[in-house]
Amino acid sequence: MGAARRRRDRPGDPRRRGRPGRRHGHRPADEGRALPGPAEPRPDRSPAGRVARHVVARRRGRAAAARPVPARRVGHRAAARRCRVRRASLSGRPVALTWPHVLTELIAARDLDTATTEWAMGEILSGDATGAQIAGFAVALRAKGETAAELQGLVDAMYAKATTLDLADRVVDIVGTGGDMAKTVNISSMAAVTTAGAGIGVVKHGNRAASSQSGTADVFEKLGVRLDVPAEHVLDVYREAGITFCFAPVFHASMRFAGPTRRELGVPTFFNFLGPLTNPARPAASAIGCADPRMAPLMADVLARRGSSAMVFRGDDGLDEITVTTPPRVWLPGPDGIEEQVLDPAELGFDHAPADALRGGEPSYNADVFRRVLDGEPGPVRDAVVLNAGAAIAAHENAEGTLVERLRAGVARATESIDSGSARAALGRWVEATSRHVA
Repeated sequence: MGAARRRRDRPGDPRRRGRPGRRHGHRPADEGRALPGPAEPRPDRSPAGRVARHVVARRRGRAAAARPVPARRVGHRAAARRCRVRRASLSGRPVALTWPHVLTELIAARDLDTATTEWAMGEILSGDATGAQIAGFAVALRAKGETAAELQGLVDAMYAKATTLDLADRVVDIVGTGGDMAKTVNISSMAAVTTAGAGIGVVKHGNRAASSQSGTADVFEKLGVRLDVPAEHVLDVYREAGITFCFAPVFHASMRFAGPTRRELGVPTFFNFLGPLTNPARPAASAIGCADPRMAPLMADVLARRGSSAMVFRGDDGLDEITVTTPPRVWLPGPDGIEEQVLDPAELGFDHAPADALRGGEPSYNADVFRRVLDGEPGPVRDAVVLNAGAAIAAHENAEGTLVERLRAGVARATESIDSGSARAALGRWVEATSRHVA
């Protein structure tokens, strides 16, 4: 019996008790085959393959031979970024951030985290993304619907590539997203000068026309404001005039890589909403008009994350302004989230007016309207300017009270700025300051 047991305990005996050495039969010991040594490194071996080797080796009851990791080629930024690893939000497994991965997530209608959209925007702003990748990302994100976290990642990437202003003063920006296709006069531009006339520092951030015939930059040029002030002197202009302008192509030069694709697409995407959120001065207060009702609370959320005192508003007729044409909606960041309110301009003493009363034209026409408003001409345009300047002042002061109470105080200061001639004087100081700082 003892001999029989010993025979059955031999490794080669098929009647051997216990777990077999291999799943598909045991290799007889007398074949004289040596255990395999360390294999030659394979450059194409994936991390998953290395993990699988260790699992199989553990089942065979021996340690896996150490296999050297092939050296990674360096010197190519795009290749290095393709190898970046992050934690996937659904499976929990490490995945490489690549365009196919990002686009697959969006096509499946899955939200991205802040780090992923920051990576994607970084690829775009570095010039490493192709036109197809930019278009696919912009359209897929728009079709899914942006989230505040995704928007935050895009903003973070923009600031990482931007030329910024180191300004300690508490300033305000008043700006609209554009895209309402209403072709109105430059209400936010007039409101910015009116706010500066009220003694509040203004750092305006803008570009040339998008949907209107005359953008912020276009009308300021017609008024004599020089836009070719070097970036290093923009802050000097602010100190002398109390207002300055950050021309977007100068301070966000990396956006040039997205420009051709945006023009070819011809439809609004997330790019349209980044300008108001990426003022190079990072103002402590903002008054932002947003033509898209779904994006307005998201923009307010991004501003709340940075601790900004802000008002985001939109007219029910689609205008990215506070106007007297329709009761506008206002989104206010607060400690308990984003609060939405409907404002009735009649509560502030303004009469209703048709949208055509705000219609603009070429830059020269809009500049003429600008001068007439600063000279005290009454009418719906002045009312809209005073309302928007009042919102900027209220956001800057961040005083206690209801929305109507805060706006009423701001409107009073804006009205005084125009009627006293202070707004007109602020424009004059600005024109002179920019002229002095042009090379």
